[in-house]
Amino acid sequence: MIDQDTMQELKQVNVSKDADKTKERIRDLWKPLSKDKRQGILDRAGLKQVTVERAYTNGSAQAKLIVAFSEVLEVDPLFLTGQADEQRAYTDTLVIDFLKGLGYTGVKKAPPTKKSVKKSIEKPVKTTVKTAAPVSVAVEDTKQEPPICDETPETKTTESADESIKNTSSTMTGLTFKDIPSDLASLYIEISKEMDKNTRNKIDKLSEEDFILLLKSQFIQSNFDSDRENRLSLVKYILVN
Repeated sequence: MIDQDTMQELKQVNVSKDADKTKERIRDLWKPLSKDKRQGILDRAGLKQVTVERAYTNGSAQAKLIVAFSEVLEVDPLFLTGQADEQRAYTDTLVIDFLKGLGYTGVKKAPPTKKSVKKSIEKPVKTTVKTAAPVSVAVEDTKQEPPICDETPETKTTESADESIKNTSSTMTGLTFKDIPSDLASLYIEISKEMDKNTRNKIDKLSEEDFILLLKSQFIQSNFDSDRENRLSLVKYILVN
């Protein structure tokens, strides 16, 4: 995230390089966002909602808006301006390089906040652990019996968990547990529990156009959010079955 002083210096001029791509991509990202997420973008940019509406209506977008979308949603700024059709993995450097390309020099990162530090700590990191080859050691007159593992408790727990999931009914679709692949079962149950009648009514009222836009945005955001990627996999499974 760039520092606030730099954000205030950004000029209110159109930086889009392809109006059609900009308005389509801004619209696809904006439409499915929650009220809080939308407000976060507006607060970061220091702009009104009408500025966003103008962007996805005629493709005109100023630097403040592009930067706010990039930082809050972790999207490549060049993807939003239409300069690139493939997104790069988001980093603050992408935003800094983008602004330098517009002629802004001396762009600095904002000092880290407690929230951002906590987020970086909690973010799971995939590591590959290399194990050394087993070494054989000869010991005279000494033999160790292999440890006896009692797997009964673990098996019992697993069976209990499976039974619990099978007995959980879904209010979201007509699918039952046996219809869902095992790797999506837990996510399916979690979403089912979150789905109340009011939310389902809102989903049922979505138009075909809004639903298509919602799916497009999920495809984009799943590149940067593993949870959204899992949910998208579940949606795909439900749609084709």
